[in-house]
Amino acid sequence: MRVLHVTPAYYPALVYGGPILSVRALNCALAEQGWEVRVLTTDAAGLDATLDVDTRSDVLLDGMRVRYHHRVAHHSIAPSLLAALASEVRRADVVHLTAIYNFTSLPTLLATRALDKPLVWSPRGALQRWEGSTRPRLKLAYDKLSRWLVPRRTALHVTAHSELEESTARLPDLRAFLAPNGVEIPTLPADARPPDDHHAILFIGRLDVKKGIERLIEACALLDPKAFPYHVTLAGNGDNDYLRQLENLATAKGVREHVTFVGDVRGDAKTRLFCQSHFAVFPSHTENFGIVVAEALAHGVPVVASTGTPWAKVEDEQCGLWVDNDPRVIADAILSIATMDLEAMGSRGRTWMARDYSWNKIATEVGHIYRELISA
Repeated sequence: MRVLHVTPAYYPALVYGGPILSVRALNCALAEQGWEVRVLTTDAAGLDATLDVDTRSDVLLDGMRVRYHHRVAHHSIAPSLLAALASEVRRADVVHLTAIYNFTSLPTLLATRALDKPLVWSPRGALQRWEGSTRPRLKLAYDKLSRWLVPRRTALHVTAHSELEESTARLPDLRAFLAPNGVEIPTLPADARPPDDHHAILFIGRLDVKKGIERLIEACALLDPKAFPYHVTLAGNGDNDYLRQLENLATAKGVREHVTFVGDVRGDAKTRLFCQSHFAVFPSHTENFGIVVAEALAHGVPVVASTGTPWAKVEDEQCGLWVDNDPRVIADAILSIATMDLEAMGSRGRTWMARDYSWNKIATEVGHIYRELISA
């Protein structure tokens, strides 16, 4: 069976955060299960950069053929992709569309509708709203047009119950199914452990206003470093202006000496950073999944996750706290989790991830939906 995955950006465009990794991992797992996966995408790597990839012919990546089309404007405006779209859709048995509110979405809906191809659509949290959401009226118009364009055999793919509720409220005519992201369970280095003289707190992820990082910095200002020695590591990349805003906020709040910005961290360095942290804090305003929460747990690191993330179950599994992203509440949660048996919590979180979030399991669930749509 042939799957065409259309997405505005693809690996190694890591500037776009977790979805780049999760889409690639899902495709790899599907390929391992026998699906013939082809990816149609752009070479976008942020507003001012493109990937160093061949845009004239297919690229073989992870055993799959990926066609990168050159982005000429904004994040994903690639006219050559449009020229190839109809023929690519025609050859596919099922089309998987990732993202919404971008150049690739409406043309893919139109092509699958015109050619009567089944479609799985993963908005990746874009249908969720929070107080900082931009262009609400334009998005509302886009939602209405999308509802008219979707082919008759369409399933909306969401990764958490909260995303399911909000997404189906905006696209109520679509069948939806829940399949979370998966996570790899890493081998942990024996020589990497948290420090003994202070509490090592980690935030890792894309530096974006949606992530609520200001709330964590404001929470730090409520901690007494003499009574509660701590250090926060903020790992991730993002807009340079926003990074300076965060640095200025840390200075203004008097906590700059307790906060380190380390930039983007990958591979073995990322694993060591997890292992050298006592716990991680993720104060997002909203998340459809929050892959970094799963990654922390897979590394045996307990978490404080905001109620803007869909990770209420960390408390049921006794591997973290799920709290409002109010600075006072976050500060209290930090003080509280630091008194708990962090090693036991980390072990429970790692066991949970291995049990319920393997990519093989997720790919099986998605593949089942593919087959249902193809045979409908």
